[in-house]
Amino acid sequence: MDDQDISGDAVTDAGAELQPERTQEPLDVPPADDDQPITLPKRNRRRSVTRFLVAFMFGLLAVLTVSAGALAAYESSNVGRILPGVHAGSVDLSGLTPAAAAARLRTAYASFGDGTLVLTAAGVERNVTYADLGRRVDADGIVALAMSVGREGPVIERIASNIRMFVRGTDITPFAILERAALRHEIASLAAEVALAPSDATVTLGAAGFELTPGKDGRIADVDAAMAVAEQQLLVATPSPSPRVDLPISIIEPDVTTAEAT
Repeated sequence: MDDQDISGDAVTDAGAELQPERTQEPLDVPPADDDQPITLPKRNRRRSVTRFLVAFMFGLLAVLTVSAGALAAYESSNVGRILPGVHAGSVDLSGLTPAAAAARLRTAYASFGDGTLVLTAAGVERNVTYADLGRRVDADGIVALAMSVGREGPVIERIASNIRMFVRGTDITPFAILERAALRHEIASLAAEVALAPSDATVTLGAAGFELTPGKDGRIADVDAAMAVAEQQLLVATPSPSPRVDLPISIIEPDVTTAEAT
């Protein structure tokens, strides 16, 4: 029995000695280069760019949604009122209703009705007070502009406009208004006063022979041209206290001149 066990062990040992020894060959791995950048496969890079763009769009959409909600809340809190940061010259209109803003403007710019317009034509002078012309601050026009600030245009533009107003404010230059009919009446009255109709030259036979009556030129003032100049001077915020407007004069020759009659 012992002999069989010994021989079996011997066979086992012999078989172990007959098996070739297996060794694992080292992999051919190129040495690492710290200076060489690691690049991702093109497919992975495309996926990364796509994910970034999607995330960016969702983030932008979220910002716009929040901003639009904030803008709606901001505007709803100022319904029927001028938005904060709006001025007309030195007058702060922030948060005022149209009626209150117009009243404040009329009080602050009451001086718009102080002054005298001097009209001249052919040596004739005519003085007209601003009060007679109805010159005053255009409170309603300024309030309409103030109410529109920050409330017109796409959402993005309105958000940007409100941010600018909050940081720097918005200033509207005050402007005047007048009664054009009253201004035209004054200019036309002066034009009629200096107007002359032309007279033809005539030749008559008298006791002493032929007598020549010379012709005379007429003149007419240009009412429309004077209106344009006067409005340009009167509608600015701070005109001269006594602006002058000279009515353009045109000479009208007679149908028969003195030269033609001789």
